[in-house]
Amino acid sequence: MDIWQWYNQYESDLREAGKPYITDHLNKLMTSICDVKPEVSEALLPEARSFKKTAGNPWLEVLIGHWEMRHRLGILGEGEKALGDAVRYFERAHQPDAVECPQSVCVTQDLSDCYGNIDGPGWADERIAVCQETMERITPLWSCFQCLSDEQFHAMLDKNQASQALEYIRAQIQKVLDAGEPDVTGMRENEAEALLELGRYDEALAVLEPLLDPDELQNCAEQTRHVRQMIKAEVLATMGRLDEACENLIHWSQLQMRSVVRWVRIIDKLCQFDPSYNSWQTGGSLQQIMERHIASQAWRAAVDTALVHIRLALARNATWIARRALGQAQGCLPRLRKNLGADLALAELEREIAAREQEVQLPVPAEALYDWLEERSKENNTRDPEQEAEWLKLAATQRPDDEPLVTIAASALEACHAADEAIALLQNWRARHPETESPMLFELLASLLRNRRYDEILALAKHYHSALPHVGYWFEMQVALAHEDWNELERLSDLMLQTPEGKTKVAPLLLASRAAMKLRASERAIPRLQQAVTQLEALEQETNNVLWDLITAASINGDWDIVREAGTKLGMQFDSTEGPVEENWGVIRLRFKEEHDYVFYLAQRTGPATARVFQPAWPNAQQRFNDAVVFDVELLNTPPEDEAEREYFIGLYDCVEVIEEGGYASSWFVDGAYPGDELFERFKEKVRERGGSVWVSSEEDYQVVDREQPEQPLPGFYFNLATPIAMLPQEVDSMLSELTREWPHPVHWLNVAIKGGLDESRHRQIIERYGL
Repeated sequence: MDIWQWYNQYESDLREAGKPYITDHLNKLMTSICDVKPEVSEALLPEARSFKKTAGNPWLEVLIGHWEMRHRLGILGEGEKALGDAVRYFERAHQPDAVECPQSVCVTQDLSDCYGNIDGPGWADERIAVCQETMERITPLWSCFQCLSDEQFHAMLDKNQASQALEYIRAQIQKVLDAGEPDVTGMRENEAEALLELGRYDEALAVLEPLLDPDELQNCAEQTRHVRQMIKAEVLATMGRLDEACENLIHWSQLQMRSVVRWVRIIDKLCQFDPSYNSWQTGGSLQQIMERHIASQAWRAAVDTALVHIRLALARNATWIARRALGQAQGCLPRLRKNLGADLALAELEREIAAREQEVQLPVPAEALYDWLEERSKENNTRDPEQEAEWLKLAATQRPDDEPLVTIAASALEACHAADEAIALLQNWRARHPETESPMLFELLASLLRNRRYDEILALAKHYHSALPHVGYWFEMQVALAHEDWNELERLSDLMLQTPEGKTKVAPLLLASRAAMKLRASERAIPRLQQAVTQLEALEQETNNVLWDLITAASINGDWDIVREAGTKLGMQFDSTEGPVEENWGVIRLRFKEEHDYVFYLAQRTGPATARVFQPAWPNAQQRFNDAVVFDVELLNTPPEDEAEREYFIGLYDCVEVIEEGGYASSWFVDGAYPGDELFERFKEKVRERGGSVWVSSEEDYQVVDREQPEQPLPGFYFNLATPIAMLPQEVDSMLSELTREWPHPVHWLNVAIKGGLDESRHRQIIERYGL
């Protein structure tokens, strides 16, 4: 059964009604989840949730709830944190107006998956039961059948039933094949997992080989590629083939959380075979992963990660790291549904920690420790924050006013992801020097910002407003910046500039100008940037970056004299001396952000930070052709080192603002047999004379077949046609009819006919005849 049939019809209906936004938005959301782009998914979800109320479609409510859970349960690995919503979506999906929606089955799987994240082994029997009950409602031809099989399979593995799980998944594969569905690749992944658990490594690799074939992966979602590659990495690591395992290992920060659980197992295996993998950086990653599981209330994964983390920390003699992780893991134990030996394992590790804990002894007197560590690092060519942190913390306790010592102690603690302890050290220094403006104060601010402890920053700002008002404003400005509250940032920056100490500083000028630019008030940014340049020049400091910012703001505001003046200071030469800067500075590529996605267009650079787009958009996309824009001059791609290759390099830049719209309508799509160079060049020239532009998008090997003469394929092409907004579809149709009359084969422009209410039959016949 095609569980997407209703959605595809809904999408088609909306598109025909000229209202495709809802499904376009949801398609982007689903793609971002499949491609493991959590930041994109987070940005798209709030509006997707709003469709539940505005669309008036109960089935759409179910689908949106399911994909929200795919993001939260699969990508973010949420456990008890998501349980309330998972239950609510399950109940909604089983109300009379939604229960027939195919995705109501998916929501059932989501609920089971949520319990799996909370405590997979503890809820294994219930997960198996709900999967079996739900599968009785569907056939093997439902894609849900494979998803539910996957869920039951993992529940069986959580029960340490690898043999039964292998038999089960192979039986499920056969059911799907017998029903006539050939694609069982997802369940083949399960088969490889079971073989791994059973120690049948060569068989597991044999199952994975076709799944990792480049042709097979070509059309797979990024999430699928990650899963298969990580299973292979675990097989290879378990076999002791470490180099090959590392070639397939993906960094945990790029993975969905289910694969992060596998990453921890792989790292454990690597460290068992080769202790050099057990570094303080490994410990830092495990600490972050454990804390992420705790924050998501995925209690079993947190405890399992802690067990690995503690053992490896003890192997590194990082007893304090092990003790800290132990305390966090013990806090998770009461939240497990079933202990299943986790309490005993932690108790055993606690005994080992206690047996190895010793009173910290400094290798040299506290006042000499900083220099001793610096010299030691030069000899060893490395630093080990885990080892140094305890010494430094003790030394800082003995010498709480020693700024370099306290600073490096806090830095070592932060490197070990002991932010609370690092901040406590810095706060202790601040309390001893409540009215001192020192780099230490800003180390504290940076640490609080990294850990998003904004309330503490604001409390400090309030304290400093009397003794050091510019510091108080600066602290508040950093919170406004973190929250992207541009109005507040601009206001606070101006207040700081009014203080005796603040008026001589460049930083508030730059932040005020940045806020003004974000508020699309370039006219307010310009005088601040000019003042910043003047102050920096007086101090004989570098002005290049500020001059570029000034050029950007002045270009948006049309202050071309300022653009020329700032450009001249940067060593630029201009062809013109007055009026708009509209020169030929070569070809660049521009990146626009539209609907949480990036689109790219070629443009003619017309000045230091301005360009005019000369590439028409695809049909239905926002037209950018002939738009004049200001771009951020920071290059997004890297020029090649080879001089010959650099000649063909095209720089990529972010568009900041459109300063003049091009005046062109959405592009039209034209497709068919290529008429030959001479006829097509003549066509393009005539289109240009009428204000239009043609952009060929087809590849050189594109061919079409005339079904009236099928023996010889014809060179084909398709292009996007940009026409002025004032040109009606009927006029576009008339122009195309006239200019293609002499072509040996007809081409189609169906959308022009549809939009213009013209005869569509001719174009549909061409599409049919040439297989377009």
